[in-house]
Amino acid sequence: MIHSIWAYLNSDAFHMLGETVISIGGILTALGFIWAKIISPAWKALANSYRILRQVEELHPVIISMASQFSTNGGSSLRDCMNRVESISAAAAKDAAEAVVQAKEAVIRAETAVEVVKKLPCHTAQDCVTLSATLSAPR
Repeated sequence: MIHSIWAYLNSDAFHMLGETVISIGGILTALGFIWAKIISPAWKALANSYRILRQVEELHPVIISMASQFSTNGGSSLRDCMNRVESISAAAAKDAAEAVVQAKEAVIRAETAVEVVKKLPCHTAQDCVTLSATLSAPR
């Protein structure tokens, strides 16, 4: 009996069986490596791409709506509001500059009137008011 087991272990069939088992193990290892390093990551990337594509499809109308706010459409877009704010602020700055010029002119006229009044003797309060009104009138 031991002789027959020993003969089988030394036979070509046993060696072929061992080589077959080793080959199958190598093939399974290679397939596992290919699955872990190539197929599984590619599958996950494809699933993520599909998920992102779905989200982009859901956001597309919102993005289009937001983009339309950056062009003029006759008054109701964000761009139209910004244009109105810019024109109003430009007009306010121009008005403020004109007011500063007018205020400076008024100060100069008032200072001139005060100096003239100081040089002229006023006998009554009414004389001073009349003289002041005459001097501060626009020329």
